[in-house]
Amino acid sequence: MKTLLIAKLLRIALLLTILLSPLYVLRWSYLGIPTTFLENLIGLTVVLWIIFRIGVADYSWPGTGIDGMVGLVLMACGAGILATPDLRGGLGILKAYFLEPILFSYAVIDGLRRDVVKYREIIWSIIYAGLWLSLLGIIQVVSGTLIFSPQEAAAGRAHAVYNSGNALALFIGPAISLLVGEILESAWLRKRRRSFVRRIFEASILGVLLLAMFLTKSTGGIIAAFSVLLIQLGSISLNGILSKVDIERVLLLGLGLYLIAHLTLFASVPYIVPKVDNPWVRPGGTWEIRLCLWQGSLNLLREHFALGAGLSGFKDLYGSKYFTCDAEPLEYPHNLILNFWTETGFFGLLAFLGLIFNIFWKELRKTAKGCVRWGLLGGFLFWLVQGLADVPYFKNDLALIFWVMIALGEASL
Repeated sequence: MKTLLIAKLLRIALLLTILLSPLYVLRWSYLGIPTTFLENLIGLTVVLWIIFRIGVADYSWPGTGIDGMVGLVLMACGAGILATPDLRGGLGILKAYFLEPILFSYAVIDGLRRDVVKYREIIWSIIYAGLWLSLLGIIQVVSGTLIFSPQEAAAGRAHAVYNSGNALALFIGPAISLLVGEILESAWLRKRRRSFVRRIFEASILGVLLLAMFLTKSTGGIIAAFSVLLIQLGSISLNGILSKVDIERVLLLGLGLYLIAHLTLFASVPYIVPKVDNPWVRPGGTWEIRLCLWQGSLNLLREHFALGAGLSGFKDLYGSKYFTCDAEPLEYPHNLILNFWTETGFFGLLAFLGLIFNIFWKELRKTAKGCVRWGLLGGFLFWLVQGLADVPYFKNDLALIFWVMIALGEASL
């Protein structure tokens, strides 16, 4: 009976932590040690998970097929700690963006395997998190109340609890993809029947999420969301037509095109980067600022190829030595490849890309649950697309959602 009670509490903690993950913005300190609301939820969940495993007399580590790549990520982070000029900040990044989300993901995997929590409960907790953020963002634009960032509000951008509309777009993008996966499964794959009321309910949530995405005015987010929607619809139309060999070729082609797009972008930057006399005066809009960031980041990586700038080290190195046409010491280069490379080094970048590729490779080659194939992969694809010019992962809630989606894919294999 005690084990059953702990299992129920663990289920609630898993779902509540995902649902309330954006509230990491609530911060305080214990004896001078900074913490967040999300960190405390993760800590409570991990404690309940440990107690549950003791209750079922299982003291082994819940091994997975990605343990090696997770180990490489943590090793790269360890090297990033040694390389960073900001040790305190680096340790905070290691804790909040890597150790805690990874531990939580193993609790999710174990909970799914033991039927403590259901697949769709995890998926819908992400969708509902995106929903309450979207509703808050819409209220901000429509009523001008509940504002957290006056600057974003003045620009008419929905931002929910964040300080930018882009941050809101990065969170609700995967939620849109997961919900579309659910809808497509019932509408096209016909694996589960839904009542008319349920269909209206899901369509209404999708409408709210898409409206909020539009109101963020995040160009990258809007392009990524509609690109993923088109790909999901196209994938459904090819369902059952492509063989495993065809799928492998499509996946390898897609990966190749993605890398070619980055190489083309990086090769073009020196020729299109703004020319300025004073780097302390903004060279233009966000596109020009990103070009400056990318040029400086590439200069940094030429001298720090293996280890990058270290965890939390980019803003210090870029701001002191490597900036070009824009001198503001931003935290990240605003490009998925450059973000991971500067933070975790070249081998950390390879490990992260390996994790994503592993999920794509295995999920696309098997007959997966519809919500996993069309929703989960769409969530990763959204971040890959928006990651061309933004910062997926490197926020407390996004790091958690990334590892939860990794857990969903791994537990289904």
